[in-house]
Amino acid sequence: MDDYLQTRNYLLKLTESAGLTVESTLRALRDRLSPDDWSTVEERVTASNFNDETTILELLAALQSSDAPPEDD
Repeated sequence: MDDYLQTRNYLLKLTESAGLTVESTLRALRDRLSPDDWSTVEERVTASNFNDETTILELLAALQSSDAPPEDD
């Protein structure tokens, strides 16, 4: 869960500094970030099922669910 929180906070910080909201797309975020910042985002977000039209909120929700501990049966 710590990885998720660090990534979440990092993404939210970048989103805010870019003047965007969580409803913005990854394309909008990429277009406003420096190449170094976008590279860092790509390193932290390794799932390949995200595209330019994915919203930042959708990305955060997917990251949170993938970082959740497994449920007991």
